[in-house]
Amino acid sequence: MPFTINGIGTAYYGRKNTRSYASNCDACQSEALLTDYETGHFFTLVFIPVIPLGRKQIVAECSNCMRHRAMPLKQWQTLKDETLEQGLAAVANDMDDAVKTMELLHAMTTFNEMDEANELAAACATQHRNDFEVLLWVGSWHEEQGNHEQAQACFSQAIELQPDNPNSKRIQAIRELDQGNPKAAAHHLEGVRDDADHYDPGMFLMLANGYQDVGMHAEALSEYQQLMERGPAFANDKSFRKRVKASEKAQNVSNSCLPKTGLFG
Repeated sequence: MPFTINGIGTAYYGRKNTRSYASNCDACQSEALLTDYETGHFFTLVFIPVIPLGRKQIVAECSNCMRHRAMPLKQWQTLKDETLEQGLAAVANDMDDAVKTMELLHAMTTFNEMDEANELAAACATQHRNDFEVLLWVGSWHEEQGNHEQAQACFSQAIELQPDNPNSKRIQAIRELDQGNPKAAAHHLEGVRDDADHYDPGMFLMLANGYQDVGMHAEALSEYQQLMERGPAFANDKSFRKRVKASEKAQNVSNSCLPKTGLFG
């Protein structure tokens, strides 16, 4: 990373071809906004760039810790050209191989070729319109890029193919929660509540919070209690405990279902 003392050292100046996305930072392990971009690397004197040291590609700069990876821009461009060329050749060799198409899609995304990536995603969804898993892949990709309309179109098509698939149930539950309908969301989730292979505690935490957010505190407490029964570690999470206490207060509960922590619980 660039480093200066009293304005003397090195620094990055300027940004081009910026791509930002939410993900986990490899350095600080937190969920953050990560940014890729091209920049100039300079020797600075009194914070003024005076000697160019070359162009750099910055990869995954974390909004929290600011750590990142960097490589010479020419090296990045060579890697980009080779990777995309190989991916295009692999897809051209077998147009029906959805895995190769998705690998190319992710490569295009990494190298910020978003126009081409969106075209490829649309073509993939059309070609594999009867493949449930592929539609989920493409829908998830669109969701990550903020293409919510395209994502929902893929998810809706997938649900039509397999309405009773656990993943279809989860998508429908999330839609209902987004619209403030936790009862309808619960209906979709009942089939996976006791399914060990598809049970997702995070999904039921969303349901519990959804109940609380619309004032259905009895239902929220029931979900919170079930979460603690299946995963006792929930009871140690501060935000979880705060949620439970809020619903208990709304219900005038005198004996908390939360286990005691410390001297005062």
